[in-house]
Amino acid sequence: MPEYLADRRIVFAVAYLGYAVCYLVRNNLKLAASPMAADLGIGTFEIGVLLSAFTVAYAPGKLLLGMAVDRLSMRGMLAGCVAASAILCFCIPFLERFPHLLIAMTLLGFVQGAGSPAALGMIGTWYPNKTRATAVTAWNTSQNLGAAILAVVAVLILDYLSGDWRLIFWIPATISAVVAVLLWRYGRDRPWQEGYPTLTALYGRAGIPRSDVASKDSYWRLVFSAFTSSRVLLLLLLLNALMYFIRFGIINWMTIYLPHDKGFTLSQAQNIFAALEFMAIPFVAVFAFLAWKFPSSMSVVGAVSMLAFSLTVLCYGFFDDAGAVSLAAAVLGGLIYAPQVIVNVLTLNLMPPRMIGAAVGFVGLSGYLLGELAANLLVPLIAHYLGWGFVNFAMAGVGLIALWVYLALRPYERRAVIL
Repeated sequence: MPEYLADRRIVFAVAYLGYAVCYLVRNNLKLAASPMAADLGIGTFEIGVLLSAFTVAYAPGKLLLGMAVDRLSMRGMLAGCVAASAILCFCIPFLERFPHLLIAMTLLGFVQGAGSPAALGMIGTWYPNKTRATAVTAWNTSQNLGAAILAVVAVLILDYLSGDWRLIFWIPATISAVVAVLLWRYGRDRPWQEGYPTLTALYGRAGIPRSDVASKDSYWRLVFSAFTSSRVLLLLLLLNALMYFIRFGIINWMTIYLPHDKGFTLSQAQNIFAALEFMAIPFVAVFAFLAWKFPSSMSVVGAVSMLAFSLTVLCYGFFDDAGAVSLAAAVLGGLIYAPQVIVNVLTLNLMPPRMIGAAVGFVGLSGYLLGELAANLLVPLIAHYLGWGFVNFAMAGVGLIALWVYLALRPYERRAVIL
């Protein structure tokens, strides 16, 4: 069906562009923090509170708005997320009092929670078992692209243009507002809402993953049953928390760890951090190829990648030469972000299709409220009492636990994903 395939490509483009633009209006405060704090007379602690307000609101936003995605228009939720984020981002520079900034950052975190469930929901309802993993893996690079574009915009503004930190908010917000209109105009909802057959009608048993949940269950009974008694969902929650602990435990502390423990300059540490972020994109491309070759074995790919991560993070800790550390960090970037994509793939493949938004939101909540907060609180404590070297051993141990969780999900994946 040529028309269906053409619309499916549009769906992927909308999901990709929409989530990339979400990152264009997400981390603006981080990049403008220094000049903004100096101009408004707020301290480092207040900046930290503002960033934490975003994270704390983002986690429940993913869950609650994920449920809304299941019940409402996916196209509308994604476009609305981008539009609301653009408005809030545009307004932030006009707010000079800390309480007003706190409210704005909290609202921004909450509305951003709709982005991932809406985009992944689109892919989950349009792509069959054989190509779903590849589509999700390719889609995941959108966040790196959006974050990279925002960083380039910030550098251009601060170093080559007026230097006004407000433009770091206003320019991305304006671009995002335009994109929101395009998302609404050209986006698509579920296939049957666009006049096409369902994936099951088109592909039979290879259309959507098998589910043990009764098809006649109401939506809320389905969600309640999954949240209270699903071992698969529990394993996914644990896995995502572990992956976020690894991700933020390394990237959030890299520019402190390397100067303190390795004696590198701050500039060297920032360049090594850039190498880590840059290498995520080609690594994810490799994982997209693996997803195409082995669409029903992503749990095995994840397990192998976590073994590689555990070995690499130990090398990262042992190396002292800047070049060797940069190489290890670059490999870590791929082994942090690419396996995390597999969590999204497994969520789409192992949870009932009718509650994909809620499942993505709930799994995402565990990553931020458990994984990231644990990384922010435990890593400095471990470093203080046991040394930074032990932090790397702890990361390797967490990687091995994640390996076990991937393997524990393997039997469920084998039953659910039929090609």
